Amino acid sequence: MRRSNLLTDSDGPRPLELSCDGADAALPDLLPTALDDTTAAYVCAIQPAFDLLRQATGQLAGILVLNVAGARNAGAHPMLDLACAAEAEARDLIFAASASLPPRAARYHHHMLSASRLLMIALTSAKRDLHRGNDRALDTIIVPLRRAYRELQHGAFVLPGFEIVALSQGCCVEHARSPWDVNEAIR
Repeated sequence: MRRSNLLTDSDGPRPLELSCDGADAALPDLLPTALDDTTAAYVCAIQPAFDLLRQATGQLAGILVLNVAGARNAGAHPMLDLACAAEAEARDLIFAASASLPPRAARYHHHMLSASRLLMIALTSAKRDLHRGNDRALDTIIVPLRRAYRELQHGAFVLPGFEIVALSQGCCVEHARSPWDVNEAIR
């Protein structure tokens, strides 16, 4: 019997909850628009950390794609070191912003701390286990990586000014659905 793999099996076993409650809850559609001055200052100060975490998440995902595609030494790719450096810099910025945390930003800050912690776990696992290339090693990376990305998504909906691009909502997706699409013809 084949062990399920969270990287390739969407119906694999659910990992233990490492982040906020309701990780599978639908994300809200509306953001608060009016910000007080201290919250606006916090948003400006923490924006670089959000961008760094988003960047590091994408870099690690890219390394995983390289690994799954059969690239040799994906675990030694320089992008892994860049992702680690970006996460560390983001963590420093998040901790620095903790000193003047406005009450309205507390929930967002929680998501940022969780995303940073989970991404650090994923990056540490990647440095340690990516060379193994087996399903269990990949799961130690992909599970916290997915949760870190989900924390960034949740955070993006708590305060304005933080965006996560959903490629499934892009205009190219609609162009790809043509009348000649085989999948559409079967339905």
